[in-house]
Amino acid sequence: MDKMTNLGLHSLSQSSVQIKSLRNFTLKTSNSKTLTNKGFLSLGQIINNLKALKSLHLSFDWCFSISGQGYKYLNNSLIQCLNLEILSLSLRSSSNLTEINLKNLSQTLMKLTKLKNIFLKFDWCKDLKDAAFMELGKSFASLENLQRLSFNPSCQNLTDEGLLHFSHGIQNLRVLRSLDLHFSQNSHISSEGIHEFSQSLGELASLQDLSLDFTNCQEFSDLGLASLSSSLEKLSLIKRLHLNLYECKQLTDEGLSYLGICFNKLNLLEDIECGFSLCPNFTDSGLVQITQGLEGKLFIKNFSLYFSRCGDVHDIGIFVFSELLESLASLEKLTFNFCFSQNITRLGLTRLIEVFEKLNKLRMVDISFQGCEKLTQEVLEQFKECLEKKKGLKEISILP
Repeated sequence: MDKMTNLGLHSLSQSSVQIKSLRNFTLKTSNSKTLTNKGFLSLGQIINNLKALKSLHLSFDWCFSISGQGYKYLNNSLIQCLNLEILSLSLRSSSNLTEINLKNLSQTLMKLTKLKNIFLKFDWCKDLKDAAFMELGKSFASLENLQRLSFNPSCQNLTDEGLLHFSHGIQNLRVLRSLDLHFSQNSHISSEGIHEFSQSLGELASLQDLSLDFTNCQEFSDLGLASLSSSLEKLSLIKRLHLNLYECKQLTDEGLSYLGICFNKLNLLEDIECGFSLCPNFTDSGLVQITQGLEGKLFIKNFSLYFSRCGDVHDIGIFVFSELLESLASLEKLTFNFCFSQNITRLGLTRLIEVFEKLNKLRMVDISFQGCEKLTQEVLEQFKECLEKKKGLKEISILP
């Protein structure tokens, strides 16, 4: 429902008694100017009527007319959902969402002990500070059945102290298999905070799926990446790893060397994404470290590398990258981006063409060399023709 209104929710609340045995309930809207606290009161009545509810998905992004009282109505209904196993709650850019509301939500989560999957999105909620993260950390710690946690908060105000308490909250989730955390756009988290977080992350021995986003974290340094890499090494069951470090301008090739050592020890990797674009200190040397760490991984099916607008990348970096691709015998989907790398020439691309002819399991390709001024249209067309002729390749996207 794109534009939910108070009246619409009220009407739904009147009929919800007839569907009290419903196990799954989803309600999504965004940018609603007419939805107010009164509508959330009706929403609470709907949820209260669904006695058998096990899966609840709610999304109210950019709904600016809801105040703290409306979120209180919602929380009071959630506390009744004692059989809930899946909770997805998106309140992006909710300007009236306060730390008190998050504290109340945290206390509610502690009582929903059957929860196995939690998805929370609070990005662009600018009033959230360390206290909110501390409370949420406490609530996660009490959910011993939790198998999947996805948390996208607003991190502008998060400091090392808040991250420390949040980290301690998740470190005891012994059956957690999937973790997705976003800490982007932060200028307060230091290497010490990353170290504490990494220590807790290393305790999650059952983890198989990990996604971390530190985009534009201004204090993220090589020391922090060394701590993170050391902890990732311990997660021997990891199959899917997505790591975004876009625009972390303090990072250098030294940091990537730690990450390369870590990758070398993760032998079950099937899906890996490395987002390193807009890191001006990354060069061929760092690219070599990463590729050598992944070389020969037998199970990798999906590989994405974003290395645009970094430091100097030359043909030698592309040569080593090509050797990596040639060693990935199971590769089915490939994405890479070397936009605005001014020193990649025909030699580098010719080597890539040779390698692509050998990747027999490849099914999807998404490639960009936009802004690479030394690559002529002729050589790019040759590259495209090579891919178009390749048997089994179903999807091709090349951005020159």
